[in-house]
Amino acid sequence: MVRLLRPTVLVGEPGAVLQGTGRGSVLEIRAKHTSVRGLTVRGSGRDPDRYDAGVRVRADSVTLQDLEIRDVL
Repeated sequence: MVRLLRPTVLVGEPGAVLQGTGRGSVLEIRAKHTSVRGLTVRGSGRDPDRYDAGVRVRADSVTLQDLEIRDVL
């Protein structure tokens, strides 16, 4: 899992993939004023009781743009 704890701008190069392990969330955002764009996110866990997700947002003022989200809960 990638966990963003400070305000961050994450911009993927063309074809960039953030691949999970099939367990838990792939990307978790805990910082306000974070922006993520231009990525494919795939491979989260499948347990809704554990809040598995492709992108789990736990902060205000987060921007997600141009994400392709596949094979996630």
